[in-house]
Amino acid sequence: MRAIAATILITLCLVACDDAKRIADDSGAGASAAVGHRAFGQRGCAACHEVRTDRTLNGPSLAGVGQRLDADALAKWIREPRAMKPDTKMPGIAPEATDGEVRAIVAYLQSLPAATDPMAAMVEKARAEAEMSAGPPDPDLAAKGKRVFQRLCFMCHRLDGTPSPMGPSLDGVANRLSASDLREWVRDPKARKPETHMPAWTGSDEDLARVLAFLATLRTP
Repeated sequence: MRAIAATILITLCLVACDDAKRIADDSGAGASAAVGHRAFGQRGCAACHEVRTDRTLNGPSLAGVGQRLDADALAKWIREPRAMKPDTKMPGIAPEATDGEVRAIVAYLQSLPAATDPMAAMVEKARAEAEMSAGPPDPDLAAKGKRVFQRLCFMCHRLDGTPSPMGPSLDGVANRLSASDLREWVRDPKARKPETHMPAWTGSDEDLARVLAFLATLRTP
């Protein structure tokens, strides 16, 4: 009888340990995906990739991408996209990005469900943007974006609060517009305001991501 009781006790302990390990692993994966979600936004990936619907932006939708590609393939796409597809316009992640950051982005991509219906996607999009706004844009990407802005946009948009004859000041624009609104304004302004004279974006995907990162820094207290 004592032997049976001891066996049962050992079995229960093993099950409890397994459950504790599984819970710890799950929470670790969730934390990593949350970090990856922020990095995905800060590195400018959202400028080109939708993650909740099948809608194509500058790049394909990543909804459910973890069901199509394994972790190694996702990491290689992030680090060396041209090694995966030589003619792609997708830039690799910045050289200074750590392996941990890449793994976190992979964890986030693997957590993405398949495309949802439009209404659910709108709700999720609002939640995702709220989470994304909690972290600052990548400073290196934003610095490069400022240079692109000065080269392509400064003719029409000032940053000192005074409008130019061609367009409004963008001082504090990140307080007024969400990340997706900024992206859509820059990519296709006439879709937002048909009578605008602002031209559609014709630059590279890389420069678009940089400009959006810079615009996300334009906040006022």
